[in-house]
Formats: sequence, structure tokens, C-alpha cells
Amino acid sequence: MKHLFADLCHMLIFLPLISLALSAVCDAFRSPASPLSSSPTLSRPLSRRTARRLSPQMLTNIFKPSVDAASLKREIGRIAKGKDNGIKVTPAEREKILSLVKQLESSSPIKAAAQSKRLNGLWRLVYTTTPGSSAGKLGPFVGDVTQMIDMDSDVYINYVDIGPVQAFLEASWDVLGPNRWRVKFQNIGFRVFGIPLAKNELKNVGDWRMTYLDDDYRILWARGSRQQPDASAMPENVYVLRRVS
Repeated sequence: MKHLFADLCHMLIFLPLISLALSAVCDAFRSPASPLSSSPTLSRPLSRRTARRLSPQMLTNIFKPSVDAASLKREIGRIAKGKDNGIKVTPAEREKILSLVKQLESSSPIKAAAQSKRLNGLWRLVYTTTPGSSAGKLGPFVGDVTQMIDMDSDVYINYVDIGPVQAFLEASWDVLGPNRWRVKFQNIGFRVFGIPLAKNELKNVGDWRMTYLDDDYRILWARGSRQQPDASAMPENVYVLRRVS
């Protein structure tokens, strides 16, 4: 009992100090700039306002690591180099490039690419997941793939160059949304040493979903190229392109 009484005395001695410390902590969290901060009526709304300012989403954005777009582009180019536009990548390389693509997509500076003038110009294919002619494959050969876009005339042309042979695909588009095109393929043709050999009309369609665009890089997902009005049933392939001019 004697020890219990002594402990109680010690607690009573330190109680004022504890009270002062708690008061100091409360004062530190109270806004000194606001003359209304001590008002019991307004203390609850201010607390809710503070909670909104420090919402989980905002904290996530604050601590979210910044995306180094230039490094991601270089890494995609490094992995895809010498792989025939993606035809010869391994499954592991394919997964790695997809991861890099997703990181880039999260930081696209252009949020409405479908009508952006930055699409204008000549673009070279860096990587794609499609194994066919859109990857530059003509028979046993794989060529360089470029794409010219003219936003003023609503026309784009794909080129595949293999030595003196050039295949070209002409198309136009309808804008379906901020980042979507319905592509209408019109003609396909061939040239040898610049001399036209053949040109055939097409009526194929496809859907483009543009997920990244800046001054020198584009990423889009495309599906469909058959003679059907609904391309949504077809698989979607990614295309990564860099600006030439």
C-alpha cells in the first residue's frame, strides 16, 4: 500500500506537465493564421476540410514516383533493336516492353490525341505485337515501316520498304472520341525503284486507340482490318512509333 501511495504521488506531480504537453501539441495543430481556429463551432468543419486536403488519392499522387519518359523510350528501343519490328522478340522481352509501354501511357502529355496536330509528320515503327504485314513482313522478308499522317487532309499512308520494293497502304479516318479513330483503308499498292506496279482498292476498317503522344513518340492499340463494320471482335495489337520528321 505504501508503494502504491508513492506511485500515486508521482503521477499527481507529473500530471500538470503532461497536461501542458498535450496542450502544446493541440496548439501546434491549430492554425495560428486563423482567428477562428479556437471556435468550437468551426473546429469540426475545418477538420473535415483538412481531411479532404489529405485524402488518400492526394497522398498517392504526392508520393507517386515521376515517370522518366526519355529513359522508358530508350529502353523500349534497346530491347526492340534488331528484332524485326518486334517479330523476333522473346516472350520475356515482349512482357518487358509491355510493362514499359504501360508506364509511358500513364504519363501521356496529350490527353486528346485523336485531333492533335502533333500527329502530323512521318513516323517510324519501333515495335509492334502484330506478326503480319503491318510489322513490315512481306513473304520471307521484313522491311522498314514508316507512316505519314496529314491531319489537314485526313489521310495517312503506311510504307514498307524492302530494298527497291515499296508497299504502301492509304487510309482515312473518322474520329470516334478523344483518343479513338475508326480507320478506313482505301488502297494498297506497290512500287519498284519508284515505278508504280499495281494499286488495288480496299474496304477494310480498323479501330485505333491512342494511348501516348508527345513531340517524338506515339503509342497506339489497333484492332481489325477486315471487311466488317465491327472490328471490336478482333485482337488488339500495340504499335510504338518514333518521329522521323
